[in-house]
Amino acid sequence: MTKRILSLLLASLMLLSVVACSSKKENGETTTGGDIVLEENDINPNLDPIDGGGKTLKILTREHEVTANYWYAELSAADDDMGNAVAEKVYTRDSQIASKYNVELERKAINYNQIASTIDIQINSMLDSDEGYQIVLPMLVHAFNMASSGYCYSIDALELIDPDKPYWRGDIYNATTIKGKNYFISGDINTSVYGSSWVTFFNEEIVTANGIENPYDIVKSGAWTIDKMLELSRNFGGDGGDGIYDNTDNYAICSGTWVWQCFMYGSGLKFVDKDSEDVPFIATADASRKETIMSVLSKTVEIMNDSSLAINANKAGLSSQPSQLFCQGQVLFYLANVNNAFVKADIKDMAQEYGVLPLPKLDQNQKQYSNAVHPHHSSTIIVPRNINEDSLDLISSVLEDMAYYSYELVKPVYYNNVITHRSVRNAESYEMMQYIFENFNIDFGLIMTDTFGFDTEIRNKISTNDINFSSYLSGYTSLWQLALDDITEAYGKDNG
Repeated sequence: MTKRILSLLLASLMLLSVVACSSKKENGETTTGGDIVLEENDINPNLDPIDGGGKTLKILTREHEVTANYWYAELSAADDDMGNAVAEKVYTRDSQIASKYNVELERKAINYNQIASTIDIQINSMLDSDEGYQIVLPMLVHAFNMASSGYCYSIDALELIDPDKPYWRGDIYNATTIKGKNYFISGDINTSVYGSSWVTFFNEEIVTANGIENPYDIVKSGAWTIDKMLELSRNFGGDGGDGIYDNTDNYAICSGTWVWQCFMYGSGLKFVDKDSEDVPFIATADASRKETIMSVLSKTVEIMNDSSLAINANKAGLSSQPSQLFCQGQVLFYLANVNNAFVKADIKDMAQEYGVLPLPKLDQNQKQYSNAVHPHHSSTIIVPRNINEDSLDLISSVLEDMAYYSYELVKPVYYNNVITHRSVRNAESYEMMQYIFENFNIDFGLIMTDTFGFDTEIRNKISTNDINFSSYLSGYTSLWQLALDDITEAYGKDNG
């Protein structure tokens, strides 16, 4: 691919991201600014520097370079992450922030599962605000739990943060408000949001060798649906002639028990939706929605338990590298996070050529392709409640500028170096990124998974080949609504 083609594609993608991420709240509902393209002068917050007086801002974030899910540092206050272009831009951004605000940024990186408990101790020990962490990057699931416990300032209290700016993910923010309130925010600081997006990988050589219809053309025509994927899948697969399906055979589809998220959220569905007053409700209480959700989930179970069609990487003992069979050329379609293409000894290094597609739609009546992010692998930003209110203007100004500088410095390099040179190999796959990143379907219910537990239940049903979702949803919908009502009442109160 020539540099000119790459440059044009990057420019198109960046323009699209500006359009798609711009959103506003009207009566609690989300409206995307699809017909508005913000100019450079509109994007820059033009914040005056607040003199931090040499203050140290302590930042808590997750470790990186430990798994594919956490490969890149999102914040780096030290010169210890050099060696790739993304880390260098992160370092440049943080250096500019430190200089503008006369502060030092002190980062501590720990296991992502320990961030919430660390802040729990910080809040409940009544630690002095100058001794604790002022900026925290938990995962979406953990951020919601922390917000529900009253551990976070509301974003409204961080007055210099403007969630409507394109360097914040308006789709995530507006999907996770309750009665107009939110306590965490994600943006271009959080590169893990893009890395944890779901995609459909496919083997281009298998497509060519088996005379399979061009998937790129199907996507662009709007016809890339679950049924279309199944139609193409009939042209590949087989047990090798011994009647036994195992890891030596070819499969049309490979994924893990997480695959339900790919099919459900690609279909534009969600468990928790919101009404015109920005009050969440359990979607399965509506008979029509319940029927559609059951249909998609039952079909998912059937697909993943049809040995002649698909292989469940978790059941096949491939949990340490679910992409193994795809990398070995034994799989046509592999559904997973795009970050599987970031690291060595994974998809990026497979010998055969591969392509990247969005998640399939439910059907062609669905207007646009839909995506989701993994709630345990996508970070967000909170400011702990024990921080002195006198520091909030400084912290919120730092975060707003950091998001803007991320948009200007980090995001272009992340797209160009990670998405182009590390994740995709051709212009057609790069063009697919506009469909992958333009519409995140964020299910607040999945972010509340510790409360509802349906992620675990659905995964179990996939593993045990149980397609009976009717009794499960009928039995739990009212209980989920009661729990959601309690959350709504507590979340709507002004705790920051």
